[in-house]
Amino acid sequence: MTLESAQRWLGIYFLTTTVLIGCYLLLSTQSLLPLDATSKGDCFKIIIPVFIGQLTIIFQWIANANNPIDKNVISPIPGWAIQLPPFLAILIVLLAGISLVMTKEPSNNATTSSETFKNAITFSVTILNATTVYLVPRLFPSGARLISGQVFNFSVPEGWTFEQAAHAISIAAQKPVKLNGFKSSQKSSPLHRGEYTGVTAKEALEKLKALSIDEFPDYSVDYSKDVYTIDIKNT
Repeated sequence: MTLESAQRWLGIYFLTTTVLIGCYLLLSTQSLLPLDATSKGDCFKIIIPVFIGQLTIIFQWIANANNPIDKNVISPIPGWAIQLPPFLAILIVLLAGISLVMTKEPSNNATTSSETFKNAITFSVTILNATTVYLVPRLFPSGARLISGQVFNFSVPEGWTFEQAAHAISIAAQKPVKLNGFKSSQKSSPLHRGEYTGVTAKEALEKLKALSIDEFPDYSVDYSKDVYTIDIKNT
């Protein structure tokens, strides 16, 4: 899964589910959601703030850089870890809602209560808090900020990969960054947290080596024809 497809999938997921769940809790009739107004309000307060928080991160990123420079950058997080937790979370909500509606049928012996439904909502949010909530900021990087001309304030969160940090700089500079001679393991090499102020894109790219957790080869950064090229130096 590419970074672009992961970003698009999560953006669509959180926007769609936030609107649909919010409307379901606020506007549904007793036949569709047999809960009193207080219980509906409680469920709304449990789940919607979490979804809105993720939307805020995503759309802040879109507002600053809505078109990735390199569409072939691979997501540093596997596809199953991105898609499965949100899918399971919404499945829990759907099953709880269906069970609650069926409970109100006279011929049905199910015993789902409003409290059980709220517990299911809480459980689904807990799943997201333990998984996807940690992934969204990493997949929507905001580590490089242009402050004037081509000068940046640049920060790298703990655990970013070399390729991901280079990609964040590429987005902020609105210039492509090419990695020449890098192995896959080097591109995915994790970085320590770091912060720099008043640096150019070239300087920021050069400073990534110092943040590498693992031993990292020397490289040079060249800017030519509106492209930043990072070349591994021969040893």
